Amino acid sequence: MFSSRLLSLLVLATSAALGASGCETVECGNGTIEIDGQCSLPDTVVDPSSCGTGTRFDASEGACVPDLVCGANTVAEQLPDGSVVCIGVGGGGGCDGEMPQCRLPSDPGLQATVCGTLVDIATGEELAEVEGSDATPTLCDQANPTADGPCSVQVRAFDPLQFAANPDNTPPLNVGGVFQDTCGRYAITDIPVPFNEFVAVATTNVFLPGENEGTTVANTYRQTGTSFGVRVGDRRTDIPGAVTDIPTDAGWTSTAGDPFGGMTFADVGVFVPVFTVNGTPTAGVTITASEQVLVDLDYYFSDAGAESRTTVDVMLDATGNNGTGLLTPTSLRTHAGIGGEPNGCEWSSDLAASIPNVVFFQVKLAHVLDEPTNNACPQP
Repeated sequence: MFSSRLLSLLVLATSAALGASGCETVECGNGTIEIDGQCSLPDTVVDPSSCGTGTRFDASEGACVPDLVCGANTVAEQLPDGSVVCIGVGGGGGCDGEMPQCRLPSDPGLQATVCGTLVDIATGEELAEVEGSDATPTLCDQANPTADGPCSVQVRAFDPLQFAANPDNTPPLNVGGVFQDTCGRYAITDIPVPFNEFVAVATTNVFLPGENEGTTVANTYRQTGTSFGVRVGDRRTDIPGAVTDIPTDAGWTSTAGDPFGGMTFADVGVFVPVFTVNGTPTAGVTITASEQVLVDLDYYFSDAGAESRTTVDVMLDATGNNGTGLLTPTSLRTHAGIGGEPNGCEWSSDLAASIPNVVFFQVKLAHVLDEPTNNACPQP
């Protein structure tokens, strides 16, 4: 389900703290330790102080173990410089788990990797051509996209500030690789992290390379983006690739009574927040911008299902069962919500904007007051 996946997708899924270093003459790479003046993969080590940079002492094993945790269908592999990275081994697991290409960045001092799943913003359904643990996923060929499904979508990473200023002409970040498969999963590797430590991921129609550059196979989707914080060395596995097709945008506009004189929500640019508490969409929330309600600029849905986002009801002034709203226009500033939050909690406040020709998607999590990094609310 879309709502439960959103929360699980937005839980930070990267290794963090570096272990203490007891090596003064040899600086070992991530996941290695110094043994007799050499950087080696961890073995049995009794002295905790001998654990090198990127490792920690595990008392239960009596050994130094690497901080990194490799994802599904990957294994730890030592590089010639002594560092350890996660390398995809392919196959296995069908559509369950992460793509084998969802590995740690090659340069953890400058780069990050971002992975997730493509999801239809209107239905909450994953864009999957094959499903299940017995499926045989194949990588999408961007030079030969399909007419529909996960291989008809292009995923790219951007500097969010540049993207917000000029989404049509801002080039994507120069990344190590972009991988998508028929399970609807994607991985963007070796992303150079901007100075502001934010990255935007956007989905749109597939733009063909080479002599056909700038053209698309089919005009099926409206550009849909989301931005999020990311640090160098991160391997984020939690970023949904929201996809908005043209009929969805047209349906929103029609049910809202054609408020833009023939233009659609995506044409004028729309901010789409989804408010959730522990994975459950929350009703009764009104969108705020700079802590103010923008009267007559916000729209909400009357859909009965928590996963459906198709029918706008202009009589509503707060979210319905799907916890979702539409806001336009709004400038680049902090956006949150009021109402529906559990006692002692508040909605996350993040930068967002309505950008012409873009659907800007963002999940809003309830967190304990004055604890914005704690996304579990209410507390157990």
